[in-house]
Amino acid sequence: MALTHHLKSKLSPVRQFLYESAPHFLLAGSRGHLGKDIAREFRFDELMAQELAFPVPEAVKDKRSHSAPVGTAFDYRARMMLGGFTPEGTVALVGLQTFQQNTLGIRRGKHMARVLTEAFRLASDQAEDGIEEDRDRLSVVLAWCESFYRAGVYTVVEGSLGKQLRKVASGADLLEAIDPLMLSDLAALRAGAADQIEDWSQAIGAGMRFEPNPSFSGSGMVGGADADWMIGDTLIDCKSTEQLTNPWIRDTLFQLLGYSLLDFDDALRIRQLAIWLPRRRALQTWNLDQILERPAEEALPDLRERFQEALRAWHQQMAEEAKARREAWAKWRDEFDAEMKRQEEAEAAKSEERRAKRREADRKRREAKRTAVRIGESVQPATTDRVSQTTDSI
Repeated sequence: MALTHHLKSKLSPVRQFLYESAPHFLLAGSRGHLGKDIAREFRFDELMAQELAFPVPEAVKDKRSHSAPVGTAFDYRARMMLGGFTPEGTVALVGLQTFQQNTLGIRRGKHMARVLTEAFRLASDQAEDGIEEDRDRLSVVLAWCESFYRAGVYTVVEGSLGKQLRKVASGADLLEAIDPLMLSDLAALRAGAADQIEDWSQAIGAGMRFEPNPSFSGSGMVGGADADWMIGDTLIDCKSTEQLTNPWIRDTLFQLLGYSLLDFDDALRIRQLAIWLPRRRALQTWNLDQILERPAEEALPDLRERFQEALRAWHQQMAEEAKARREAWAKWRDEFDAEMKRQEEAEAAKSEERRAKRREADRKRREAKRTAVRIGESVQPATTDRVSQTTDSI
């Protein structure tokens, strides 16, 4: 279960721990005046006030199926614009490899994996020395590949992407089949993000640290966790969403807080969290001191240690529950096998009893037949004698 899934589950101890780590911040965006007041305290209203400058194109009929891949594609596109990007080592490549290794039982699975692999290689080659639109196409292919890792192979192949992969004959055909509305949306976001990307690029050029797609020492303990990028000590989440609410802002920041606590050894030195909304040309930063209501230098070591302990306890609990399920299954299986054996033995006994009855019945029929034959033989001579006597008298 990835961190994002933990945060959606009310029963998750990960979510519970994060909420307990920032109880005051948790109230931001909750119902009533208190929630609104605390949201203003954390400057949610400043982000909410930003105008939607680059909405999803009106011609898009299904915004949900459009927005998800475009959002992931723009994450990749922004990393390309920040420099030093290579498709190797990305989650997209992991997703592609996951698909390549799991085509068994999927209709035209090998064909689909081959087409996507061809598209990945071709788009990578074209983007290296091509124009901006070539890199836009590569970002879409990368988003498609990543979906196999995030959503799972069988979920993706049953969706619109799976249908598209079955239909096209080659990777080149797949690139040509990319929805023009996706490319135009990416081009608009890219143009609108140019100023922000330039600011970051200058900071990176001046020596500020840039960490694309950082993962954390504790990522494996929550089933996987990786962020968009870090610049300096700020962990940045890029969101291409149109809809914006106070609870959404709060939940996004809790996700970033979770990433910060998963950096158990403080290797990344995260001290600030930021949400970048390219559709609104908006970037807002929060200091961890503010969210945790105490100095991060003081709070983080304690929280990370307790978070690690909580995760270990949860894993132990999951292991014990899994063991109990295995033992219960084994017990049920033994009982089932024993019951099946009893039924088989009972059925065998009944079958033997029926065979014995048939044998006895057959024996009685044969005995009766033999008896009838003996009686018939004894009657035959007597009848013959009487006939002879009658003949003699005549």
